[in-house]
Amino acid sequence: MLLDNNRTLNILRKAEVEGYGILAQTCYDANCVIGLVRAAERCRSPAIIQMFPITLAFGKGPWLRFCLDAAHQASVPIAVNLDHATDPEHIELALSLAEQGIAFDSIMVDASHAETDEENIALARPYVERAEKCGIAVEVELGRLEGGEAGLRMISDAKLTRPEKAREFMEGYDAASWVPVCMRAHLLNNLGRLSTGARILAPSIGNLHGAYLNPPNFRQDILKDLQDTFKGSIPLCLHGTDQLPDELFQECIKNGISKININSWGRDAYAKKLAEGLQTKPFPDAVEEAVQEFESLKDSSAFCIKTTQTDMSRNVVLITGAGGFLGSLLARALLSDELTPNVKLILVDVVEPKAPVGAEAITIKADLTDPTQAEGLFRTEFGTPDTVYCLHGIMSRGSEDHFDFGIKVNIDSVRTVLDATRHAGAQSGTLIKFIFTSSLAVYGGPLVSSISPGSDRGVLTAEQPPVITPDTIATPQSAYGMAKLVDEIFINEYTRRGFVDGRILRLPTIVVRAGAPSAATSSFMSGTSHLPCIIREPLRGEESVCPIGDSLDSPVLDTLAFWVASPETTIRNIVFAKHVPADKFLAHTRVVCLPGFTTTVKEEVAALEQVAGKEAIAKIHFEDDPTNRRIVSSWPARFDNSYALSLGFAEDQGGMVPIVQRFKEQLLAGEV
Repeated sequence: MLLDNNRTLNILRKAEVEGYGILAQTCYDANCVIGLVRAAERCRSPAIIQMFPITLAFGKGPWLRFCLDAAHQASVPIAVNLDHATDPEHIELALSLAEQGIAFDSIMVDASHAETDEENIALARPYVERAEKCGIAVEVELGRLEGGEAGLRMISDAKLTRPEKAREFMEGYDAASWVPVCMRAHLLNNLGRLSTGARILAPSIGNLHGAYLNPPNFRQDILKDLQDTFKGSIPLCLHGTDQLPDELFQECIKNGISKININSWGRDAYAKKLAEGLQTKPFPDAVEEAVQEFESLKDSSAFCIKTTQTDMSRNVVLITGAGGFLGSLLARALLSDELTPNVKLILVDVVEPKAPVGAEAITIKADLTDPTQAEGLFRTEFGTPDTVYCLHGIMSRGSEDHFDFGIKVNIDSVRTVLDATRHAGAQSGTLIKFIFTSSLAVYGGPLVSSISPGSDRGVLTAEQPPVITPDTIATPQSAYGMAKLVDEIFINEYTRRGFVDGRILRLPTIVVRAGAPSAATSSFMSGTSHLPCIIREPLRGEESVCPIGDSLDSPVLDTLAFWVASPETTIRNIVFAKHVPADKFLAHTRVVCLPGFTTTVKEEVAALEQVAGKEAIAKIHFEDDPTNRRIVSSWPARFDNSYALSLGFAEDQGGMVPIVQRFKEQLLAGEV
């Protein structure tokens, strides 16, 4: 049970089932780690960061913590492994750090120098038991590889793995075969199962550590026998792989290898590039060029990363709320996204949604408050999604008027889908992206960016910032905003713990949009409600109601401002969110306020008049609604776009007039 969610095992099991190899690259410093993570994220490939014991002994806990953070915060599954831990002092260091909460995902306890298999077991078994209590998977070597490097013991007498001994070595011996009856109970009490109990096996098949002086002669028959023996229960790791041809790797993968250890191939090129750069360039420039060299080598790892791309390019995307306005636009947009090739869509809503024309899609009617139905979304014929877009919910006015139902849908069902995502990712060995559409309704008045002492009574007062920044404290003044903020906290925590790769998008008010009726407080601006929109309906020649103010001359129309964006830009940004590298986000939060611009009701009406004339604005009638006005007045209208733009998100240009003009053209073309 302790290893059910082990990152290394999940990565390797998925690779074995789906027929690709995982690059396990030895990293000697932070630059190598950064280069490997960059390459893995760009190629959308899992990977394993490896370190030798000598590096752990030098950097100890802080170094291991850095590697774990880099791996576990990446947007693709990456694990951290200690390779060739032979000396007891190094194994003890790793396990003591684990007991302090700084734990490798996996460790290779290397007792292959032992004279017999039984001695190998006796040396490895106690460490395996301690490691598993800390949730660490252990790799062992059966047989012995010739050679040595980077502080490893030099071995001169190789010994091939015997497949007939492998199951006993890993999973348990028949004591009667070699132990006298009088000694069996004693040995069983001291050794537990007469096996290593390890979870990953490194076989000796003619491979060696260091350079090959002659063409390698790998015993593929041994791999085939091991594959038949374990049938996927024990992942196989290939050591001694530097400077080997891609075809050999492919053959090994076909015969059951899922983990491929690489050392000097990447290390030497990186070190050479760094040394050359330091002769003529400033230190930061030389380091960056060396990292890029290391990164480019990982990109060209045809035997593992490129074979993995075939799997990753499946791009299975789950969209909840797929029948709504944003969900339907998102599904269509993903079909044309160049960075999401061969996309397969799982479209879910309370009413079975329609799939876009030409899409490879599954459409599902589901109650997402039911955990069983939510978990079923991850067990379709498309397999485990690599991205979840969580768009469903009860809109602002609806959740205000029906509080309990709003909590059930806007909090409980989001948590249910989040947990289903977490469990599916753990079972498949993938870190699933979870993209959540939040709202500027998480803000309310007064907006707080800092707290300062108030009057002589010592009361704390809030200083209202002129614009919303990433540091502004969310203080919702509506049930809808409260629920969105609760969801954000859950997603940030699940991301911190490595359960999901969360991305939280606080959307501006979207103007102008078509779609099925909903209960959005801002619908008079945007258009999805039982209330008509002050842009859409007049453009159609229909009457519209504005719930703000008593007439077109009401002062509130000039002062009540909104933060808005067009549907096209919003959808473009929602799609783009899945492509942002994980390390680009702020370390403490995955929240991003999507770019928008500030407008007022009066400016929106003026844009309508400019595009469609006075006869259009004559269709607008005013019926002031205090509840509506209270809610929308609590929303901020000015944001600092710089953080979102630095991540690569887009913003509208030209204000309201181009948006209204574009919507008019879409109406005339019958597109909305």
